[in-house]
Amino acid sequence: MLDRVVKQINAITECMVSAPLFTATDLRSLRFPSAQNTHRYKDAHADIYRLMVDGLSKQVITAIGEKLGFAVKAGDKRTLDALGVLFPCESMRAAIRGPLDLVSEQRRRASHKQRSPAKSFPAFEEFEKDLRAGYICCRDCSR
Repeated sequence: MLDRVVKQINAITECMVSAPLFTATDLRSLRFPSAQNTHRYKDAHADIYRLMVDGLSKQVITAIGEKLGFAVKAGDKRTLDALGVLFPCESMRAAIRGPLDLVSEQRRRASHKQRSPAKSFPAFEEFEKDLRAGYICCRDCSR
């Protein structure tokens, strides 16, 4: 479902500014946690971060801002902060940023500093909830 919504968002941005917002073209390769522990949960978030956050085009965010009349200087900002400028309504910005900030935080925990030992954790179920939240956010924004 998320793959389809990202393709819809890309189609919209291609119509708007002749370029896709997301550089990732196939989210079906996304890895779910391979074990029920905290390490695999954070590793799966690192993978989705690579696709959904690192995969956002700052140039397209800037171009959309110009089209909508917002001064977005994406080169001067973190990508998620630049994306937030496109949504002046706080509730909409929070809805967009919430799932992406969760992914960002989990990725930081997965890739920075030495990790504490893995703990038992319902990684698959929690990761699915996180993805559903992201899907709902993306679906609502593509309407």
